[in-house]
Amino acid sequence: MLAGVAAVGLVLAGGLGFVSNAQAAAERLSVTTPASAVTVTSGAVFTTQPVITLQNADGTTDTTAPAATATVYATVSGSASLVGTPSVAAVTGVATFSGLGIVGTVGVTYTITYFSGTYDVATQTVTVAAAGSASRLAITTSAAGAASGAAFTTQPVLEIRDAGGSRVTSSTDSVTAIASIGATEIGTATVAAVAGVATFASLGLTATVGSTYTLTFTSGSLTVASQSITMIGAASALALATAPVGFTSGSAFTTQPMISVVDSSGSRITASTAVVTATVSSGATLVGTTTATSVAGHATFTNLGVTGTVGTAYTLTFSSTGLTSIATVVTPSIGAVSKLGMVTSASSSLSGAVFATQPRVSVMDAAGNITTASTATVTAAVSVGGTLSGTASVAAVAGVATFSNLAITGGAGTYTITFTSTGLTSAIQTVAITVPEVPRVTSISPSSGWTTGGTTIAIYGSGFTGSETVAIGGLAATGVTVSSSTTIIARTPASATTGAVAIAVSRGGSTGTLANAFVYLRPGTSLGGGVYEPTSSNPPGVRQAPLKKAARSVNAAKKVSVTVNQPTKLRLSGVPKKARMKAQVKVGSSWKSFGSAKSNSKGQITLAPLTFTRANTFVVRVQKGKKSYYVLANS
Repeated sequence: MLAGVAAVGLVLAGGLGFVSNAQAAAERLSVTTPASAVTVTSGAVFTTQPVITLQNADGTTDTTAPAATATVYATVSGSASLVGTPSVAAVTGVATFSGLGIVGTVGVTYTITYFSGTYDVATQTVTVAAAGSASRLAITTSAAGAASGAAFTTQPVLEIRDAGGSRVTSSTDSVTAIASIGATEIGTATVAAVAGVATFASLGLTATVGSTYTLTFTSGSLTVASQSITMIGAASALALATAPVGFTSGSAFTTQPMISVVDSSGSRITASTAVVTATVSSGATLVGTTTATSVAGHATFTNLGVTGTVGTAYTLTFSSTGLTSIATVVTPSIGAVSKLGMVTSASSSLSGAVFATQPRVSVMDAAGNITTASTATVTAAVSVGGTLSGTASVAAVAGVATFSNLAITGGAGTYTITFTSTGLTSAIQTVAITVPEVPRVTSISPSSGWTTGGTTIAIYGSGFTGSETVAIGGLAATGVTVSSSTTIIARTPASATTGAVAIAVSRGGSTGTLANAFVYLRPGTSLGGGVYEPTSSNPPGVRQAPLKKAARSVNAAKKVSVTVNQPTKLRLSGVPKKARMKAQVKVGSSWKSFGSAKSNSKGQITLAPLTFTRANTFVVRVQKGKKSYYVLANS
């Protein structure tokens, strides 16, 4: 239900439900005249206003109350918004909008949705083809490289935009740059826009090095745009922007160092192209490329590393001619490969079943660090009494061997798995193996269904492992899913005969059986919409539903839970005493009768059985004269 619109009637799952008589005929809204324009301009009124018709199911206009004067609303998708009045009252079933328009982004197609109460909505699309009136300034390129007394190395660029954020290409308005107190503009501070774009060419500031100022751009009554900018001086030193981390002795840092060229205040000199050189203290050597050229004031190394003694701290120094150098300390952390170690142990399991959690084994140095460069082959073996299946040898990837399908077959008990690799100390783990019990069936639900098959049943018992098959009356069930060790879901096959049959659950050579567990029934008379009236007033497996008080309207009706494919007799209270009443169920938009019944002296009545073959909420009523009493069957 759309916000702000009152609900009318009640719509139930699957399309069955009650709709108030006043609106039963009106089915949908239809766009008989779509909103359009030769050029849809953001913020402007559509040249052709939308006309929406409330229609009956057969496509004719509904001119009866209340549809004839119902209010029709309009909304728009995405970040767009509507201008004008977004709602209008229908006149004899036709709602004609006036003054409606859209604020949006040029080139973007939006969906306008029309709705009214519970009627099916109608939609149309409209594309904004032209910008609206100039509304604000937007910075598309910020000023950068602010050396005092010089033009910015990156000049600012601004767009003149409408309220929807689109550039107004027809604008030639002038844009002026104004610096905050303490700074003075130099160069040309006012430029005229070309096709809605104002591009500065020589703008700069005279101000204090290291201080930050606000640069504001204005143009008449348009909303201003602003940015902050820090003044820089001459290059004087190097600074560590990104420290080198994550490396093994002899390999490149996983995070490469980035060095900034800065002025005396610490501000990066974006115009610098200084060459930065790395050196390392005594006892270690560098690997990779030891120099990097600055780009926009940043010198980024690509494959630099250190070869040295594991655990020893070394000083890595970065220098550049004429600039103060910067240093940082690095420590190699991983040595030569030495042993295997368990990353993840195999989980306990059933005999013959693949471990739910597979083992992962790492190749490590003497200190226990994973050697990420290793591709050593790791082999698994099981202790006496067990048989190991699956892929027993796996090559390490990034120093970790990940097994995928290992399993142990053997009697119940604890087994040892040993992992080996040439030249390395082995790793071991223990795992508990259990033998699954024979599958056992204790009950099913529902216990009956049609001979045509397709009834979904739940089979309850124990000892289910996930590899079971199910037979119903000697025929294979379909859709078998083992939900847990105690529950299996399956669908019944078709049967040529009626009557009670056995349920059998099998795994390997073991079978659990429940005799006379499921009753096949001939389908009754279809009332449509998944509702059947059994041929007998007391069919096998019939259930009497709990007594529910009937309501005088569908909106107030209570729900009674019924089981799919199980015949059920609904029981109602609160009806006229000792009266014979007609029983009906709503199928689609029609009421289908399924007999009559007589209430007792307490105003209680038991209806003839009904079978519901699909999950839904069905409206059931009994009538005496012009009075109706309702209950909802929820399957």
